[in-house]
Amino acid sequence: MKCRTLQARKPSDSDGAIRYRIGTAILAAVCLSVLVVAAFLVPNPQGLGTHTQLGQSACGFYERTGYPCPTCGMTTAFAHTVRGQIFQAFAVQPAGALAALLCVVGAVGGVYLTITGRRIDLYLFRVNWILCFFTMAALVLASWGWLCLLTYIRSR
Repeated sequence: MKCRTLQARKPSDSDGAIRYRIGTAILAAVCLSVLVVAAFLVPNPQGLGTHTQLGQSACGFYERTGYPCPTCGMTTAFAHTVRGQIFQAFAVQPAGALAALLCVVGAVGGVYLTITGRRIDLYLFRVNWILCFFTMAALVLASWGWLCLLTYIRSR
C-alpha cells in the first residue's frame, strides 16, 4: 500500500482559482492596510494610548482602575513592529507584537499566494482551530497579566 502525501498545488479553473486568488488578495490587503495605518502612528512612550491618534478615546478601563485592559498597548506594539522595534513591541504588549508579526506574515503570504496561486486550504483543514483560539486567548491573558504586573511594580 502506497502512502500519499499532500502537496501544495496550483489551482485549476474547476477548483475556483479566481475566488481563491481574490480571497488571498483580500487577506493581503487587509493585513497590509493595518500595517500601513500603524506606520503612520507615533508609538506613545508610555506604552499605551497610541490609539488616540486614530480619534478613539482613552481606555476607560485604565482610567477607572489604573490598570491596563487586555488590549492596552496593542496599537503601540503594532507601531513599534512596523518600525522594526520588535523588542520594544514585545515589552509594551507581547500579544500585540505577535499579532503584528502575524499581520506581516498574512500580508507577505497573501501576496505570494495571490501571485503563485498555490493552494494552502488543504492544510488549513488539518489545523485544530479550537486549540489555536484557546492558545491565542491564553497569550492575551498572559500578556494582560504581564502588563498588570508591570503597572503594579511601577506604582510602588
